[in-house]
Amino acid sequence: MIDLLRMDASHSAELRKYEAQKNSISAAKAVLAGHAADYKSGRIRQLEARLNEANATIQAARSRYREGEAAYLRAKDLSTRGIQTAALFEKAQSNYETSQKDIEVAEQKVAYLNVELESARNGTFLGDSYNDAPYSTQRIRELDLRLDEIDAELDYLQERQKQLQGQINEENIRLSRMTGAEIASPASGLVWDYRAESGETVQRGQELLRVVDCDTVIVSASVSERLYNRLKTGDAAQFRLLGENVVYNATITRLAGSGAQTRYENFAIGATPEHLTRYDVTLSSSSFREKGGLDCAVGR
Repeated sequence: MIDLLRMDASHSAELRKYEAQKNSISAAKAVLAGHAADYKSGRIRQLEARLNEANATIQAARSRYREGEAAYLRAKDLSTRGIQTAALFEKAQSNYETSQKDIEVAEQKVAYLNVELESARNGTFLGDSYNDAPYSTQRIRELDLRLDEIDAELDYLQERQKQLQGQINEENIRLSRMTGAEIASPASGLVWDYRAESGETVQRGQELLRVVDCDTVIVSASVSERLYNRLKTGDAAQFRLLGENVVYNATITRLAGSGAQTRYENFAIGATPEHLTRYDVTLSSSSFREKGGLDCAVGR
């Protein structure tokens, strides 16, 4: 039982430790989640601003393209008519082609920023060809793994403690059966003597207490040898209690003679040495039993 209680106390301590760790990690995770949310919100605003800037760049590139296209067509016409030099025509052509490339570059940047913005809204932050997750997000993932481990450990400890509680309950029932029991007395009466101390370990068949059977009245008397020799079982007799004048009728039920000590072993009060030096006579008296106030006259 002591070992079971120690194991139960140990498991309870382990449960409290893991629950404290879980609460601490959950609190830290909540703080990091706030940081991650702030980072995500800031990153999205940053990308939206860059996207607006890239769209504005496209508009500017298209304006330059239209200007370059007009200048190129005009230079081409003048060059064909021999009015403009070849150098000026080539410069106009170069500016026109460059404006086309500027539009392509700006459109690609807008496309890239759209992808990066969509990923950021989904919680993934793209950098230069690698997953640029912030520190708080990485820590949250690590804490989630640790929380899963703690939950598994808590489930095990709770199941183990449940089993221990069942074993402790069974042991308590077993100990209760060993430490106490209802005992049916073979006769009603008064508890006269305790034969076992409180807390003492007792064995089967051991005497625990003695009960005085007040329903059975036995009157014993000691007589002289001369009188004893004239008596026989079934003879009528009379007796009175010491200090009283009432005479009770009785019948002799047993003649034990001298040395009748063994006959008093199961009596609440045994015979005195003076009684045993004479001859023992046992009487049965219905009138004595029927007298009020003498329901349990042991020792009279």
